[in-house]
Amino acid sequence: MPTSPESDQKPFDNPFERLEAFQGARGFFPASYRELSEALALVDPNYSPQRGGAARHLNEILFHQQNETQSEDPSKAVRAVTQEYVAYFKLARGSYNYLKNLGEEVENVSDSIKPTLSLARAVGSNAGFGDLVHFVDLRRLAIEQTIVEGGIDPLGNEYLTNPTPLVKDYIAESAQKLRIKEVRSLMPLSIADQRERASFWKARLEECQRHTLARPIAKAALRTNIVAGSEN
Repeated sequence: MPTSPESDQKPFDNPFERLEAFQGARGFFPASYRELSEALALVDPNYSPQRGGAARHLNEILFHQQNETQSEDPSKAVRAVTQEYVAYFKLARGSYNYLKNLGEEVENVSDSIKPTLSLARAVGSNAGFGDLVHFVDLRRLAIEQTIVEGGIDPLGNEYLTNPTPLVKDYIAESAQKLRIKEVRSLMPLSIADQRERASFWKARLEECQRHTLARPIAKAALRTNIVAGSEN
C-alpha cells in the first residue's frame, strides 16, 4: 500500500492524496496516474541512488518477466519502461520551454492593462495555455482532493500531446477565465514545477544508464538534451 514519499506516514490509497504528498516532497506534480505511480515507486528508499536507483527497479522488472511471467522477451518490458521515463523527461522539457515563453509574454503585458483582463486577451499567442491550465488543475486537485461531477480529471486526460476536442475547448475556456493578475503569480510556480519534473526524470535516466538494456535508450535521450543546450 503506497505511503507518502520518503516517509513513514500512514499508508493511503487515494491517488489525490498521493499527488499532494509527492509534490510536497519533490516539488512537482506528475502529469498522469501512470507517471505518479512510477515516480512514487522510484522515491522508495529501496531505489535510492546508492542502491542503484531506477536501474535496480528495471532489474526487478526484468527478473519478474523472466521468472514469474515467463515472457518470451523479458527485455521488452525494461525497454518500454525506460522509454516511458524518456517521454516524461521530454514532456517536462517541452512544457518548461512553453511556460517560460508564456511567462515572458505575460511579463511584457503592460502594467496599464486591467488586472482583470483574461489571459487569452492579454497575450498574443495560445502557446503554453494547455501547460498552464494543466498545472492549475493539478494544483487544485492536490488541494481539494476531489473532481467535481462532470469535470475533467487532470490526471486522466491528455492536455498536451493528444487532447480531445472536449479538453481543447476546456483549455480555451480556462484561458478566458484566468485573469492576468492571477497568471502573473502562477507563472513562476508552473515553470518551477516543470523544471523540477525534468530534473527528476533526468536523474532517473542517469540511473538507468547503469542497466545494460536501458543504457542505450537513456544515453540517447540525455545526449539529445545536452546537444539542445538544456538548462537541466
